[in-house]
Amino acid sequence: MNDSDASKRAKSLKQSVKWWPAGCNGSDDSSSPVLAKFYYDEYMKADNRPTTLRLNDIVETIGVLSMNPWEAEFCTADSDFVFDSSPPPPSQLPRLHVLAYRTIDLDTLAHERVLNLTEMTPEMMGGTLDGGLKRSLAAQAIFLTILSKAERKDNLIHRLSTSAVGCASLKVSTTVDSKEVFQRLKNILHQSCPVVAALDLASKELHPFPAKLNGIIPATSWQLPSGSTLLIHAGDSMQDGLEELLTSHQIVYTFEGGVQIPFEADYSIIVISNNKTVKCSLQVYCDEEDLSRLEEEESRLRQALSACRTVGNVKLSPEVLERAQDDFLSQRSSARSNPKARMPHEDDFHRWLCLTRLQARSRRSEVATTEDWEQAVALDDAIWNSLN
Repeated sequence: MNDSDASKRAKSLKQSVKWWPAGCNGSDDSSSPVLAKFYYDEYMKADNRPTTLRLNDIVETIGVLSMNPWEAEFCTADSDFVFDSSPPPPSQLPRLHVLAYRTIDLDTLAHERVLNLTEMTPEMMGGTLDGGLKRSLAAQAIFLTILSKAERKDNLIHRLSTSAVGCASLKVSTTVDSKEVFQRLKNILHQSCPVVAALDLASKELHPFPAKLNGIIPATSWQLPSGSTLLIHAGDSMQDGLEELLTSHQIVYTFEGGVQIPFEADYSIIVISNNKTVKCSLQVYCDEEDLSRLEEEESRLRQALSACRTVGNVKLSPEVLERAQDDFLSQRSSARSNPKARMPHEDDFHRWLCLTRLQARSRRSEVATTEDWEQAVALDDAIWNSLN
């Protein structure tokens, strides 16, 4: 067979057999999936071995690609094919035998969009909340929320807890058009954060939480890389499954037989809703002036976010923990004698500690101080008073 015949056959094959059925999992018709095989055993022998991959990790790989397009075919001979809602993928896909890989931290993408990052000192970072954002409670809350990230232990085995420590979710209430707030905030976040997913649950009937159908889990809007910012316009609705995402940063996958397995969602989550049943770790009121303040500070916000998220886990010193315990017990004691005072509960205590970590991260410090604790409690009190 000459080159001309081979070219015609390849063109005919491309038109008749696609590596991935058109529309399957919402994939691009011109894209080709690759089955990558990672040789963990070899990595486990090395001293500088990387951690095993988690759901939605993005990696840079080097390997050997094995592909035979002449043998690609669809598994239509399967007796269960007639019951499938969409054709299955081809029986043979390109195989990538991965020899080396590196996990990509999406926070590094932010650095590529920031100029003069090395000139930003910790003192200048700490001034972010003392500048234009200081005059807006909503702007401060939004900045601290997108600054949040999961606090992970330095080990290879990641233990799933009932809540992702370090992650924050923020409920934004407003008296203006919530759709307009959603669009303006989406534009601000797209200019400030490396990866942003905006989902409007109020404009259409949508149940985006994943469930296993026909043996596979379809791609959904929640499948985001760790460190992403998730903006949700919930309106006045409250969908099933949203509570676990907002309160414990978990996405529950439903498998065959009704088995539900939670997966950690290491996202910074902002929800725009006036529904009182929507519960988040933080809540704030936002108006036109707050949005304008954020738009004015957009460049500074992007620069500060890029630098501050390079900080690893934020430790709470013994002095901070002792001060937190004393203040918590003192406020509970005062609330018992004053019916008009707010009675702090366990959720309030955890929120104060989370804000303390974020205050420390906002000044690029890996150790929180009593000053961070005081600022966190003061900010929380100011937000609570503004809502009441």
